[in-house]
Amino acid sequence: MSSRSYDQYVTQEDVQRLQNVLRRRGGSCTLRDLYRRHSFWNPAIFIVAAEAGLIRIEERRPRTGRPSKVAVLCAGNDSILEHAKLPRRIDRPLGLTRRELRFLDLYLCRWGSPFLKQGRNGGCATHAYSTAFGRGGQPSSASDRSSASRLLRRPWMRAAFLIDRRLRQLGCPVSLPRDLRSEGPRWLSLVCTIDRLCSPWPRHVADVIRCAETYPDAMRRFEEMAAAMIARPEPEDPAVE
Repeated sequence: MSSRSYDQYVTQEDVQRLQNVLRRRGGSCTLRDLYRRHSFWNPAIFIVAAEAGLIRIEERRPRTGRPSKVAVLCAGNDSILEHAKLPRRIDRPLGLTRRELRFLDLYLCRWGSPFLKQGRNGGCATHAYSTAFGRGGQPSSASDRSSASRLLRRPWMRAAFLIDRRLRQLGCPVSLPRDLRSEGPRWLSLVCTIDRLCSPWPRHVADVIRCAETYPDAMRRFEEMAAAMIARPEPEDPAVE
C-alpha cells in the first residue's frame, strides 16, 4: 500500500520521535514494541519513514515462535527528513490533560486499525479510552465503555470529531482550535450550523476553521468573508438594457 493517500497525517515530529526511539534501542526495534511500549499507533509513520529511506522494515523468523517485523534505522540519512516535505505537528487545544490528548489522538487516528473495528473490546472509542487511561493491553470493561461514551458526548469532543472528519474529507491538514475545551459548546454550534448549510464544506470555509486559533478569530474571519461578498458588485445582465 502506498503512503501517498495518507502521508499528510504524518508529521516531521512523528518521524523524528521514531528515529530517537530507534537510537535508544540500539538501532532496531520490533513494530510490536513500538506500538505497545512507545505509542506509535499510526502505522503510516513506518511506511512514510521507510519510503523516505530513513528506516527499513525487515521480517525476522526465529527458529521457534512467530515471525516479527523489525524497524531498522538507516545510518547517515538524517538530512533526508528536511526534504521529505512533511507537515509540522499541529498544536493541540489548551486545557486538555495528557490522557485526554492521548485519547483524542487515538480516537481521531484514521489509520489506527485496532481502533477502527468493532471487537470484543467494544469498539474504537472504548479501546482508545482503556489505552489512554491506563488499562492498555487489558480487556475493556463495562466502566470503560460508559466512560468513553460520556467523554464522546462532551461538546469539545463532538466538535473535534466533526472538524477532524470534515477537514480529512477535503484532504486538508487537520488543525484544532486552541480554545476548543473552553469554547466547546460554541464551536459545536458553529460546526453543526455549517453542516446544515453546506455539506461537504466549501474550501474557503474549511480554511477559516483550520486557520482560526480561537472562536472569536473564526467569527471575525467569517464576518470579513460575508462583508466582502456583500460588497462585491453583482455582474450586469447583458440581456437587460
